[in-house]
Amino acid sequence: MNAIQKIRNKTLFLKQVRLKNITSKEPVYIFHHIHKCGGTSIENALRNWFFLIREYNLPGPPKNLETYRNFMCLSGHFGTENTFLFEKYPFIFDDQRYQLFTIVRDPLDRAISRYFHGRKLGYKEFLDWRIEDYLAIINNWMASVLQCTEDNYEEILGRYFFVGILEELQASLNILAHFMDRKPMQIPHVNKTKRDDKLSTISKATLDDFKQRNQLDYKIYEWAKEKFYSTHLPLIEPDT
Repeated sequence: MNAIQKIRNKTLFLKQVRLKNITSKEPVYIFHHIHKCGGTSIENALRNWFFLIREYNLPGPPKNLETYRNFMCLSGHFGTENTFLFEKYPFIFDDQRYQLFTIVRDPLDRAISRYFHGRKLGYKEFLDWRIEDYLAIINNWMASVLQCTEDNYEEILGRYFFVGILEELQASLNILAHFMDRKPMQIPHVNKTKRDDKLSTISKATLDDFKQRNQLDYKIYEWAKEKFYSTHLPLIEPDT
């Protein structure tokens, strides 16, 4: 994001922020940004709605969330050892002052997007691997980031006040605006990863193996879809 765009975002934020958002201590929103699930687009909206504080796999002490107010939003991947949400901020799961949200995606689509993104960035391992090689090492990646198991994934997901789906990105943003009492806005899906014709060469056996090994991620995704269409979407589209 260039300097001009940052200034525009700050201006939009200042126009939309209300006195009650500045003075209120709650809720404080925390965005759990899962890799290749539309997080960059979500952050672009959040910058218009909040003073966004980004924490991306940085070592060191946690932020002092007690000082945060309703006009602030913490965003990060929280996906590696010592940066997992439950490690850095264990109290947020039981304190209603903190409202967590995230976006998930079809597990296979997410893995394929991550592979091509890694190649785009020039990461050596991604350049060396075939797409089949990469898919073969992915095992319930979203579950590992969310710290879910087969026994507790519904309980863990239930601690997030909203779990959107990338396939309904704009609707997910509109629902967030509804919950957060912010003005809805149209945000394009940015940071999309271009793919090539290698996808057509992936064998059915490889795809079947991936789905078999990533059953928990598919359960997470299906849980999110069911909740999205049955509970959340009707809030903004009553006739759905």
